[in-house]
Amino acid sequence: MTQSEFGLDLSEPKIVMTKNGERFVRSADPTEAFWAAWRANKEALKAAGWMVSKPDRGPRQGKWEISHWSETMPQTDRAEAFEASRAATSDIVIPMEEGTELRPFQKAGVAYALPRVGTLIADEMGLGKTVQAIAVCNATAPKRILIVAPASVLVNWRNEIKRFQTLDLPVFVIRPKHVFTGEPNGWYVINYEIVGKFEEQLRRQEWDVVIMDECHYIKTPTAKRTRLLVGGPKTKTQEKAEPLPAKRKILLTGTPIMNRPAELFSLLHYLDAARWPSRFAFERRYCAGGYNGFGFEAKGASNLNELQARLRETVMVRRLKADVLTELPAKQRQIISIEPDSDEVRELIDRENAEQERLDAEIAQATYEVQTAEASGSEVDYKAAVAKLKQAQAIAFERMAAVRHEVALAKLPYVIEHLAATTAGKVLVFAHHHDVINGLVEALQPEGVVSITGHTKNEDRQPIVDRFQTDPSIRFFVGGMKAAGLGLTLTAASHVVFAEIDWTPSTITQAEDRAHRIGQAESVTVQHVVLDGSIDAKMAKMVVEKQEVIDRSLDNEIDRPVAAPISDVQAVREEIAAQVTRAPVEVPFEDHRQRPVASFDLTQNQVAAIHEALRVVAGYDTDRARFLNGVGFSRYDTDFGCKLAAQSYLTPRQAVVARKLARKYHRQYSVELFQRIFPETMAGMEG
Repeated sequence: MTQSEFGLDLSEPKIVMTKNGERFVRSADPTEAFWAAWRANKEALKAAGWMVSKPDRGPRQGKWEISHWSETMPQTDRAEAFEASRAATSDIVIPMEEGTELRPFQKAGVAYALPRVGTLIADEMGLGKTVQAIAVCNATAPKRILIVAPASVLVNWRNEIKRFQTLDLPVFVIRPKHVFTGEPNGWYVINYEIVGKFEEQLRRQEWDVVIMDECHYIKTPTAKRTRLLVGGPKTKTQEKAEPLPAKRKILLTGTPIMNRPAELFSLLHYLDAARWPSRFAFERRYCAGGYNGFGFEAKGASNLNELQARLRETVMVRRLKADVLTELPAKQRQIISIEPDSDEVRELIDRENAEQERLDAEIAQATYEVQTAEASGSEVDYKAAVAKLKQAQAIAFERMAAVRHEVALAKLPYVIEHLAATTAGKVLVFAHHHDVINGLVEALQPEGVVSITGHTKNEDRQPIVDRFQTDPSIRFFVGGMKAAGLGLTLTAASHVVFAEIDWTPSTITQAEDRAHRIGQAESVTVQHVVLDGSIDAKMAKMVVEKQEVIDRSLDNEIDRPVAAPISDVQAVREEIAAQVTRAPVEVPFEDHRQRPVASFDLTQNQVAAIHEALRVVAGYDTDRARFLNGVGFSRYDTDFGCKLAAQSYLTPRQAVVARKLARKYHRQYSVELFQRIFPETMAGMEG
């Protein structure tokens, strides 16, 4: 039952994401020999991965097609790769500079990377990703190595290379005003902000190794530096961009997902384009991607255990401190909520919340006008409404930034009081605004304090760190979350206090892990000091919720999923077909409503299901989104969603806009309704 027996001219294998995981598929036109075998032994051929279909779209539309489905990797190889990606030890021998050595789990990380052209070393922060990357170079003896990193850690890279390398190559740290030719062999270290200035020199020849530290800096696929470094597809406004030429690629980050899985694809495609070929397939499978009536949207997260397994099988090595350094205690997080003892501060918090509610109401009204204009079909009204919404959002950001700054200053005495009361030894304190940082530094002077902010010169950072680490008279380190949250080892402290908070979970984690990293011998306590009822208090809770999606994608303890047998593919197709081809519901349409919306191909059955879904969600919305209760419409969608739900019918244009709402709130109604509204989502899983 082979290709040659049937005389088939099979295409090159293509990776397809199915309900049962990743598959190779090859296709061909049928032959008489195949038809004869199919008639004689259909079930055996199905079990061997052969299928027959008549596509309803594409170049083979309406013609019979033979396809063969197979595993992309043998199960044993997948299992071995999965386990290697989280291994805590290895007996591999790696050249290291005299007087230095790798920890067992660091050896395992190097062992995972060596047979791969592209590797994502995503160990939790503090486990020595830098030294593992250097060790890979020691083991492979490259001549020209490019390291791209944040400006704040360039000096750290230079020092670590000199400490650990066995290649006897010079280290060049590229500065904005330098004349950089890239000609001599050596290590070239450059920061993300200036790579555009030296694009011609960087592309002049192929690098033996390209290392990108804190690679989440290039998570935005349309950003200039992302396209310069890892490449990007052709778009309406941009030509196709090729990545920097490299024989080996190593990406480093402890937080590969900053907010959502969609941020990973550019990095994965750069590391292994064969195994991660399609952004569309990635986003549909792992980002809850789907069509919203106006385009493809992929802002969610889905199939996260499978995503983690595929990452580990293909490019990612990731270990947690708790797994490989059992002697390293876990972090203890606390929210310290302080009740203000001043009427002025209470009034400020009330004003902050009132301003937030007022701005939310303005954005909700602007959103309603956008949705209404979109449903009306008037391009002029729609553009005007979108412009108004963007203006409202910009004003809201500016006003809330100002009022939150006021609250941060008002909170400052309470933070200082909290710090004075703590019995911990050395303490790290993080904030955002410079005047808040300056206030903390001034108040903490009597007990000994050092500080690093965005204004601190790179060459001054390490001496400040060294003083905090070694000088017993220095008790406090005060830093900006962004400026001091990367590349610094501050393990003399086991207590971390946030005077302000950031929306992005990874920014908080980065700052926390200045203390919680190799060398820390005590349990690390992390505290967020907030004023009761303030926006910061709400943000502290929401940041934790956002972190859960990231943890599920990367760190959940899972067994490697075993793919379903190839013979099950046909059963899956039949099951899906039964779900999406059930008889349509009879709906009493009138006049123009009797026809589907031609431009979006919405059927009567879909429109009826959309309307029913909105009514279900509106039924939960008894408080009209006045409270955050997890059901019903959000504040911004309440008026429009409830209005559509209350109508006796939906016009074609309204149905298209309502379909977007139906996707957004799909968790609140039945799977059966979802399948009727979005049959193409289920059909897309047939492959």
